[in-house]
Amino acid sequence: MYFSAFVASSTAIPTVLVGFGLGIGFLFWALLSLRRHRRVGGRISFFIFSLLLTDVLEMILLAIITVIYMTVFWGNEEEEENSGQNPALGFPYVFFVVCLALMYFRLCGCCFHQLVALEGILTLTNSDGTTGLSSPRASIPVSVILWVWGVVCVYFTFNQDQSILMLASYLACVVLAIASAIITCLKANAQSSRPTRKQILRVLSVALVTLALLYGPVFTCVCLYAMGLPQGEFFYIAAAIMNFSLVTDPLLCVLVFWKRQTSTVNDRLDMSVVGA
Repeated sequence: MYFSAFVASSTAIPTVLVGFGLGIGFLFWALLSLRRHRRVGGRISFFIFSLLLTDVLEMILLAIITVIYMTVFWGNEEEEENSGQNPALGFPYVFFVVCLALMYFRLCGCCFHQLVALEGILTLTNSDGTTGLSSPRASIPVSVILWVWGVVCVYFTFNQDQSILMLASYLACVVLAIASAIITCLKANAQSSRPTRKQILRVLSVALVTLALLYGPVFTCVCLYAMGLPQGEFFYIAAAIMNFSLVTDPLLCVLVFWKRQTSTVNDRLDMSVVGA
């Protein structure tokens, strides 16, 4: 299993801890932005809520994995090496279940990340500041499907080859990213507001960087695995890099919150002037 091998590598633990620590700060920042956004009358889509929820679940799972790793692997490493056995054999069953859950929640988080970016770009490019993608009729069913898919995969794919599911998930994220880029190219230049164009480009940049630099390397390893090619230590590094999605996910939400909050405040000021 991919993530079992990942956490069994001591080279990845420092990166996990760094990403975990930074993620807590960025998540707190995003929650404060969400609170301010709600105070000015803004609405939070289910995609944004689900994205931040995946980050919270990922932090919990990472904490559980780290505790099990330190108590079982490090504590029994010398004893297992002397007996000639694999130290990973000392891990309890729940350890591998948590690893698998972490993998699929990360895949769900990647999909939600691209959906939030697409939703934000559509909202910023529409003159009325609304989009059908963020409506409850669209966002709730899609969010529920993604969550159910993640839970079902954890339950039915244990000890199975997950490479096809992982590649399919990444392909879906690539399609969403391409859609965001196309919409940006077609509609961003038509915006009369320069700050709006800059905000659209920032949202798109965060989404593309997250997909290419944070998730791209590990899916390259998945492709190598599917083709029967060796991966070596590269997978450990690639999987550790994914932890920084705990930083880019809240950052994307802050960018979307900031623009919507500013637009809402400006609309209220305009209405007050007209009313006067």
